[in-house]
Amino acid sequence: MQLISDMARSAGITPAQAESAAGTLLAAVEMSTPREMYSAIERVVPGARELALKTAPPLGGRTGEMRAYVAELKSDAGGARVAAQLALQGLTPSQVSSVVEALVRFLQDRQGIKPVERLMAELPGLKRLLAGA
Repeated sequence: MQLISDMARSAGITPAQAESAAGTLLAAVEMSTPREMYSAIERVVPGARELALKTAPPLGGRTGEMRAYVAELKSDAGGARVAAQLALQGLTPSQVSSVVEALVRFLQDRQGIKPVERLMAELPGLKRLLAGA
């Protein structure tokens, strides 16, 4: 998958780490955006839902963890919870920024600038991850 390759190359991580990071980010974005916005992402990221389900933290007895994703990505305070999950996957803060940048570039190349600008406006926490928060 091109997104995984782009993330691995950009962040200097393994394809397995990139796949896990992509799934975590896609799950967080899906939980944080209106359905129609995420549907547009699914159209340009083949297997996005499966990737998110495969690599995102499980919804178990601590369902508040997924709710934290929603709150963090919609918050201007940043995606601290998502960054922590990515750190558990072995990514440094600069690698987190690099994988988010690769995701944004991938989406811009396929959707154009306007949909990505709307996504970033909808999710200030994602913008913070991009800045290395």
